[in-house]
Amino acid sequence: MSTINSNNKLLKRRKRPVDVMGYNNISFRIAGIVAFAILLLLIFMGIKLAKLYLNIQNATQISIVLLLIGAALTGSLFVFMRNYQRSQNRIFQLIYYDDLTKIPNRKFFEETLLRSIEDCKKNNQKVALIYIDLDHFKVVNDTVGHAQGDIVLKQVSQLLKGCLCQKDFISRFEGDEFAVLIPEVIDKNDVINIVKKFIHVFQAPFILDGKKFHITASMGIAVYPDDAEDVKTIVQYADMAMNYAKEKGRNQYYFFESCISAKVLEKYQLEEDLRQALDHQEFVLCYQPQIDIMTGKIVGVEALIRWIHPTKGCISPAHFIPLAEETGLIVPIGEWVIRTACQQSAEWRKKGFRDVRISVNLSAKQFQQPDLVEMITKIIEETDMNPGLLDLEITESLAMMDIELTKEILGKLKKMNINISLDDFGTGYSSLNYLKQLPINTVKIDKTFVDNITVDKGQQTIAKAVIDLSHNMALQVIAEGVETWDQYSFLKYQQCDKVQGYLFSKPLSLEEIENILKEDEGFVKCK
Repeated sequence: MSTINSNNKLLKRRKRPVDVMGYNNISFRIAGIVAFAILLLLIFMGIKLAKLYLNIQNATQISIVLLLIGAALTGSLFVFMRNYQRSQNRIFQLIYYDDLTKIPNRKFFEETLLRSIEDCKKNNQKVALIYIDLDHFKVVNDTVGHAQGDIVLKQVSQLLKGCLCQKDFISRFEGDEFAVLIPEVIDKNDVINIVKKFIHVFQAPFILDGKKFHITASMGIAVYPDDAEDVKTIVQYADMAMNYAKEKGRNQYYFFESCISAKVLEKYQLEEDLRQALDHQEFVLCYQPQIDIMTGKIVGVEALIRWIHPTKGCISPAHFIPLAEETGLIVPIGEWVIRTACQQSAEWRKKGFRDVRISVNLSAKQFQQPDLVEMITKIIEETDMNPGLLDLEITESLAMMDIELTKEILGKLKKMNINISLDDFGTGYSSLNYLKQLPINTVKIDKTFVDNITVDKGQQTIAKAVIDLSHNMALQVIAEGVETWDQYSFLKYQQCDKVQGYLFSKPLSLEEIENILKEDEGFVKCK
């Protein structure tokens, strides 16, 4: 069996790449030796012919000239062969090695895996593939730049190589993905021992620009012939297992199993359906009332998307929004939500409803779009909506990702008279100093603080502090997730401005919310 050490050199037989003329290096060397022999033969024949037809003096001179010509031609031939060999080695490096990490690339890996599988068939052996993907590596690139990220990739490749035996083979597939080939596997423990070494080397932080980065890896494992019998499928199955490890929390490994395949296929089908949902008009908006705590009247609604699947019925946002974020589909879906909400607000005004502010959540990917402000401006103009009735919600963690960019974008939106709310306040890492820098109008107290607000003195203290601080900064406060009258009474006593939750109403269909708005009466009887 051909084996390869961790420095990627074949220890036994190895197929050399074919050169640009279609000959391999051995053939070219043989041709060079034959050409050299023919050249010597010609020189020898030239001397013999000169001696036959010319006098001895001239024959000697001609012999010297032919000897010099032959030496020059021979030297040129060897220079050509040396340069050719160097160029072939360079071509080999370009074709089969990753330019950044200097380890084999995907092409070399897949060719090696194919040969290993062929040898395993002959020798009745097993070979394992470990598919490795670094977790949250984008944070490194976004924080300290791609140049520093490249340094990490180089270090990771060397750390992984250091965990391997001579017979093992490592490659960089693409981006932050690596693959390792483990030949002559006897049982799963052979692979588990290596994977545990990988996990261990990632425990130490990477120091970049004076900052510590704790990078972990998710790994998927597939084994020939247990899981698959061809290169494409075994790579695909290892990739599936790796993605399953990510879904289960990252920084771990999974062996491929048939149940994983079923779940990945289900996710793939859901993604395909999600891509068509916009075109097929399968999304609808529901509206959850926001209540003025003093008057009991509806003063706003939060627009919440629902997916009415043609065969699966109503799919929860908790199920498809993360997939939309992952695939980037959240951008067109988010634009649809904003447009639909603005259209509905304009319709309510035409119907003579009193002014009701409508809130829409902005996702992280939406917020990062360079044309976000232009897109919202265009929608408001096209729908003829009153921008003062639009409330855009961003999470605290999103606001803190790039505070300067956040201030710039929110500043532009606020100049358009759009209301800005900071959602899930208290769950992130912002300081009070940052809070007063942001051009916002409203702070939303997260449901996690409301849940135990009547029994947990710590939660009570936090809620009271948020309300007092916000009012001192001329900000409105809305508490979400209110489900009991005791919670409502506490918030009212603390002079919270608005409340929202299942105590008052679940998210309602368009018809249901319009029926309530038509009545224009107190939604909650003030106590």
